[in-house]
Amino acid sequence: MSQVESVTLQRREPQIARCSRFFFAEHDLLDRKDGRMVCSIYSTHQHMDANGRYRLSVGIQTFAVLWELDGTDSRLFNVIEEAIACDVLAPVQLIHHSKGLLTLLVDPSFRQITGQFEEFWRCIATNVICDSWELRILFEQDIQPSIEGRRFREYAQSILAVESLGIEDISLDHFLFREEWNQVMDDIASSQRAESEMNDGQSALDSSDNDKLDDEPPF
Repeated sequence: MSQVESVTLQRREPQIARCSRFFFAEHDLLDRKDGRMVCSIYSTHQHMDANGRYRLSVGIQTFAVLWELDGTDSRLFNVIEEAIACDVLAPVQLIHHSKGLLTLLVDPSFRQITGQFEEFWRCIATNVICDSWELRILFEQDIQPSIEGRRFREYAQSILAVESLGIEDISLDHFLFREEWNQVMDDIASSQRAESEMNDGQSALDSSDNDKLDDEPPF
């Protein structure tokens, strides 16, 4: 997760902590001016890269859902689950729904929007629970002042600036209890250093005693 602080957005613990069996809620972003929720950040394991090729090892994908003013729409949770099941989430950095339009903001390294990728997503959008949505797929450079969707125009780039969205290799930094075990490892390292220093001190004393014995006359 990026450590950049935004003048527009502020992090907090997720309002909906358990939203899916497929992906995990990281945190929410609030508007600093009015305290309203702007978006939620999620993560999931990912075995593909942003261009739909299989990775050599599983990674972690972090993505955002930009909400409308009226709050969360749980149908988007189902949309994301469908995308994970169909292996078409990997290139997606941000998802937004407004007035029947589902917008996907995709990774800049995504070389081309294939017909198959678009077909899968269009099928997901048109078969959303109790509705049928249009689909729009964009790159960051497509976000212009004239683009449709005021909330998308207002917040999408700020979210990209403050969050590390995309796929990365799994490391100990992703372990949710890493701080707890970092402290344990620090304590072990401190104990080992203290023991080493004590042994070094004892060795120095033993060496000094041996020198004194060597200096004494034999008779």
